[in-house]
Amino acid sequence: MPLLWAALALLVGGVPSPVRPGDVVPAPEDFPAFGQPVLAPAGGVVVRAHDRERDHKSRSSWPSLLYLLAEGSLRELTGPSRVLGNHVVLDLGGGVYAVLAHLRRGSLRVAKGQRVGAGEQVADCGNSGNSTEPHLHFQLQDHRSVLFAAGLPFRLAHFEVDGPPETGVPANGRTFTVAAP
Repeated sequence: MPLLWAALALLVGGVPSPVRPGDVVPAPEDFPAFGQPVLAPAGGVVVRAHDRERDHKSRSSWPSLLYLLAEGSLRELTGPSRVLGNHVVLDLGGGVYAVLAHLRRGSLRVAKGQRVGAGEQVADCGNSGNSTEPHLHFQLQDHRSVLFAAGLPFRLAHFEVDGPPETGVPANGRTFTVAAP
């Protein structure tokens, strides 16, 4: 969960907020990240843009988590697009690819082959694919396909956590901000 909020703060600018008590299956709109802009982490070329999966209600109650486990198993059988939901893969050059997943249906602003700049909006945050609540899944990898890729480490050039600018990756559980490029 802390990494989830780190990814939100990195590319979406979201701030954690509790769901209203009594909500058994909250709508995506009940979460602060839903619909927030998702920005390209660096300049690159879009090598995959998938925008056909629905945004679903949150999976934050025990019954809905059980449903998520069953649904997730079926998603895995149908391939990574169903697990990632709506997503964009960017070729950043040098054998590095960025994946931005669980995007809002119908929000993609980019297409395959398009060049994007660092900080350019590529979509909105959603709750598509194998996701318990609206959030952004961000990863770097060494291949354009998640089926064949290995994850790559990353460092932020500049972020702030209640104080002077830092570099690297914030500690788990710390909300941080990243200045626009």
